[in-house]
Amino acid sequence: MTLIDYVKKYGNFDFNEEEFNDVDNVIFSLVSYVDFTGIVPKGDKEITLEEAANIFFRENTKKDISKKIFSIKSAINLFKLIKDYKRYKNVKLYNYVYEYNREKQFSAVTIRIKKDLIYVSYEGTDEFISGWKEDFELSYLYPIPSHIDAVEYLNKTIKFKDKNVIVGGHSKGGNLALISAMNCNILVRGKIKKVYSNDGPGILEEEIHSRRYKKVKSKYIHIIPKYSIVGILLENANDEIISSSKKGILAHDALNWEVEDNHFVCSKLDESSIRLKRIFDDWLDNYNFEQRMMCVNELFEIFDRNNINTLNDFKSKGLSFILSIIKDNKEIEDQAKIMFKELFTLIFNDYTSRIKERIKMGQ
Repeated sequence: MTLIDYVKKYGNFDFNEEEFNDVDNVIFSLVSYVDFTGIVPKGDKEITLEEAANIFFRENTKKDISKKIFSIKSAINLFKLIKDYKRYKNVKLYNYVYEYNREKQFSAVTIRIKKDLIYVSYEGTDEFISGWKEDFELSYLYPIPSHIDAVEYLNKTIKFKDKNVIVGGHSKGGNLALISAMNCNILVRGKIKKVYSNDGPGILEEEIHSRRYKKVKSKYIHIIPKYSIVGILLENANDEIISSSKKGILAHDALNWEVEDNHFVCSKLDESSIRLKRIFDDWLDNYNFEQRMMCVNELFEIFDRNNINTLNDFKSKGLSFILSIIKDNKEIEDQAKIMFKELFTLIFNDYTSRIKERIKMGQ
């Protein structure tokens, strides 16, 4: 069963009839991928999910949506489904924020599930390369620009009247959820019941041992698919490894995660993910913060020089081209080249498999 099947099975039960669970968390974490500009107000004014969805789909055609990268496209397709179900249609959305520049990509929306339950949803990395650069910056920089925004957003959004708060996100949004819970003010932290990172990258080793982390550790849940290439990066704890029907970058798409009744199917980490984690950890162990920074900056300067600004640009250039420009660059250390090769090959896993099949068939 998929998230889609779960919605169809439980969608006619509201949150008083069927309690909020880990699967609902993932669904709400994906809502923040939808561009609510001009639809969901910034501030306390609320709009129902159904109303927001009707406006969004009036203003965005199938052609507009088809141009989005898979993570956003999947989130929009799920959003289109849940708007018609009792469980989700009447939840309230408010305080939508979206900011993008060359240094950061940040977006969040708050969801009032019922009177005494709020879900703060942080968007993961979208199609802009600047957002992916922030993911890599996590290996040497704390806080990154989006961390600062995430903490400020949580502190300003949660009010004295609010009682039970859940903070979550998918991909980088999961990392933002954890960091915001660790660093928010004491009054807000006291209201937080759970913190979800859905296949989000971890944090630096120093932070995993910090007092800030220990204050939220018991509330923290890190959900990762067995073929994870994002959630295994950096230091993490409280991992819940679940089954996925796809490999490579497609395993990062939550619509491919496997559900049984009202919970995810448990699994264990695949060897490909274990190998990538080992390579990444070795790189972290062998290079200091300054060396990591130089490596990451050089990688994204390569992308900039080759006019690769979005993931669609990345895909159109092709895996062979991406690997060749990294291999030929003398500023990137050999061990880092191995890591990037492994990562980008896994990202293009399904793409390269199709190419090999075409070669075998003589096409």
